[in-house]
Amino acid sequence: MRYLLAAALSLCLLTVPILALSTDVKITNNSENDIRNATTLALSEDLTIGVEDGDEDETFGRVSGIATDSHGNIFVVDSGYIRVKKYDPNGGFLLSFGRKGEGPGEFARPGAIAIDANDNVYVAGSGSRVSVFGPDGTHIEDFRREIAYSYVQGIGFDRDGNFLVCSFDLPTRKVLHKFDADHKCQLSFCDSYAAGTDVPPDEETFQAGGAFAVASDGAIYFTQRYPYEIRRFAPDGTLLSLIHI
Repeated sequence: MRYLLAAALSLCLLTVPILALSTDVKITNNSENDIRNATTLALSEDLTIGVEDGDEDETFGRVSGIATDSHGNIFVVDSGYIRVKKYDPNGGFLLSFGRKGEGPGEFARPGAIAIDANDNVYVAGSGSRVSVFGPDGTHIEDFRREIAYSYVQGIGFDRDGNFLVCSFDLPTRKVLHKFDADHKCQLSFCDSYAAGTDVPPDEETFQAGGAFAVASDGAIYFTQRYPYEIRRFAPDGTLLSLIHI
């Protein structure tokens, strides 16, 4: 099965009342009427990378992560072919790096990707290891996260350059974790959807987690698989607001 990679963004703007709780956490409740009357932006395709048939540099086995560097180059994690592919801003293939294995710079099941301020490329997936590569694909280092999490669903950096990992940790039942420059975990926050309940661990491990993004003001937005909601956190992990979808 071959896949085409297309860049797309969907944005929905909602105008709904916000309720302030005694904890200062703001909750936005979206009714079905709000969703139906939301303003939707029309999108058009800007760039497509890949072909239906071709060699491994032209096709994708399974796209599981995408990131761009400061020059607009596009990095794609292909967990089908077990490698990272780099393309120029126009979609032209430049190089690929990484391979299946357990050695330095090798992957078991790559999925998440992030690029730091120096355009170094971080790749994570199953297991506790994170691999770091230079802009040209040269392997720099591997490091292991202090705690063994489930499959990593997202990685990135906050405004201070701290490394963020989105992955469910069963002992703490947290899904977001912040690491310093020495790869030491400084903070775990964002409760699992099932924290404080009797949901079986295997079910919670499967359902917990989601995706996150860091805003220009440093706030961290997290959207989980279940129930459908968006959470907004301060840089120190304090929950600021919830949006129920």
